[in-house]
Amino acid sequence: MIDTTNDLSPEDNFQLNVLLSQSIDAIRLNESKLILYAFMNEKEVSLKLSPNCHVDQYIKKIKECLSTRYLKSPAGYPVFLKRWTRTGEMKSDNIDNLLRIAEPEAIVAITHSDSITIRQANFAWWANPSTENAQQLLSNSNIAKSGLSTELSAFLLEFLPFETSSESILNTMDLLLSNNLISDQEKSFLWKKGKRKAVYLIGFLQLGSEYLLENSNQKNDPAHYARHCIDALNRFSDADSILSLYHSIPRFFNQLTDKPENLQSEEYTAAQLLKTVDPSSLNLFFARNNAVGSLLRKKLKVDTEKIIVHLKVFVKE
Repeated sequence: MIDTTNDLSPEDNFQLNVLLSQSIDAIRLNESKLILYAFMNEKEVSLKLSPNCHVDQYIKKIKECLSTRYLKSPAGYPVFLKRWTRTGEMKSDNIDNLLRIAEPEAIVAITHSDSITIRQANFAWWANPSTENAQQLLSNSNIAKSGLSTELSAFLLEFLPFETSSESILNTMDLLLSNNLISDQEKSFLWKKGKRKAVYLIGFLQLGSEYLLENSNQKNDPAHYARHCIDALNRFSDADSILSLYHSIPRFFNQLTDKPENLQSEEYTAAQLLKTVDPSSLNLFFARNNAVGSLLRKKLKVDTEKIIVHLKVFVKE
């Protein structure tokens, strides 16, 4: 028997001891419905909790029980994290134990681990499906190539229209597009959203000209890339969007200057200037300003107009 379960109601004390005596892969806890779920023997089982005290206090007791069982400490994940950070890495067996303590923050830590296996990634996703965890799991190249990537990408794509953070939108688009995890129809859907909301257009621009869908026969044409950069510079709405552009523009034009024979003299000069666009030049501005939308564009107009002048050298109209 597990000593800490003695503080639980008699029925939970019995059921939890029976459950934890078995080989469990992962545990999650629905605190609002007071249901504990365990994944074992390739199936999900549930345990309806019967609190004998205030719900918040009871949830804490349940987590202390799990922590004592799998981490050998009732203090739970934070104490274990301190031990882990001193080692510099999270070992595979530690991941297995953290999967069983029903702590969402522990799952977040697991998704960041370089040691995570595909099996553990599947259990982590079952335990805590969230945008942050899906993004982090897909940033692992092995997971991005696994069968789990289909479920992760579908989740991110479904919730993308409801995402309000430009940083998260850009991160999701990077993962979906660079790993080729979505269909041409879904890419077209995102491209059309870029006509209404600049951050989606910037999501394509951050990956390079070959990802731009419109006029596909001109993907490697600098005029095509420059035209869309001008559009984005006229419509960006927040710091994450403009910073992404300030990273993307010099990266593209730096590659362009590697083959000066393909450029006219004025284009080469413009490309040399565009590759010096520096995102760090905005650090001081954003340290002192939290403007968004049209006000932000107005405050940065002097800087963005200089970039647009050089971009227009490539636009043949």
